Amino acid sequence: MKLNESPVESVSNMNILVIGGTGTLGTVLVPKLFSSFQTSRIRILSRDEHKQIKMDQSLQDPRIDYMIGDVRDAERVWLASRGCEMVFNLAAVKSVDKVEYDPDEAVKTNIIGSQNVVKAALRNGIPKAIFTSTDKAVEPVNVYGTTKLAAERIFVTSNSYSGLLGPRFSAVRYGNVLGSNGSVIPKWTQSVNKCEPLKITDPTMTRFWILIDKAADFVIQATKQMNRGEVFIPKMKSCSMIDLANAFDSTKEIQIIGKRPGEKMHEKLFGQDELDMVTQTKDLFIRWPLDPKFPIEKYGEKVTQEHTSFNAERFTQEELKAMLETL
Repeated sequence: MKLNESPVESVSNMNILVIGGTGTLGTVLVPKLFSSFQTSRIRILSRDEHKQIKMDQSLQDPRIDYMIGDVRDAERVWLASRGCEMVFNLAAVKSVDKVEYDPDEAVKTNIIGSQNVVKAALRNGIPKAIFTSTDKAVEPVNVYGTTKLAAERIFVTSNSYSGLLGPRFSAVRYGNVLGSNGSVIPKWTQSVNKCEPLKITDPTMTRFWILIDKAADFVIQATKQMNRGEVFIPKMKSCSMIDLANAFDSTKEIQIIGKRPGEKMHEKLFGQDELDMVTQTKDLFIRWPLDPKFPIEKYGEKVTQEHTSFNAERFTQEELKAMLETL
């Protein structure tokens, strides 16, 4: 078997563990996993039993096993992942402003939790482990981004412990998911229902956006494409907050509330210091590992500038409205 070959996708009756699987991404990703891999059962490990009940009632799929537990609990993660061929770590404490005031909680979930997933994958010999990162991990200025950067590095460097034939660790990194829990769209919807103005931090602030369905597809694409140590980054469009607000409801009054603690004016999918490690294909960027102990065949064209939400291709108003109509 060549170094970059991975036969796990051909395994019959595959077991997959999705940690934090009852969140926005997990509820869309899980059904896609059944159709994308030869999957027998999917285990979901999460700490909110009410979300599990809601998801079970929605999907009504007897092939899904719901397990109550926390990514912070190393033994629970190890037990839940036994006998699995893949594990996806979607669990995160990610509210930027809340995490600024409770950094310890973000460290426990985002960093220590990721360590627990890596250790469980190594102990149980799980062929593939995937971590979901964020654009806020690039040159972070807030606690959330800092903890996600640390977790991303933990996953990438953990390939050093697994050897050439052991578990493989990679990550995906993308921007904001439109309409996800905690995003601006549900907040604006509440404002409309209460006949209140739409609150935005700064009209010139820009953000990357992706639909949840596209995000789930990208995670699966990266899982199939990964070797070890890569960070897969989709080519994403961006928009200013005022453009998004106008696409949402151009008749509503806009209230400018100013930047919150830990917010950037513009986000980056990769920065200037990563240019030597990044290549691009038609639809994605790949940040390659630098560890010479695991030489892998790189592909794609070199990039020449950092990819920010300010210099990225912008969504048109028609595109934004079309995306919002899908929510």
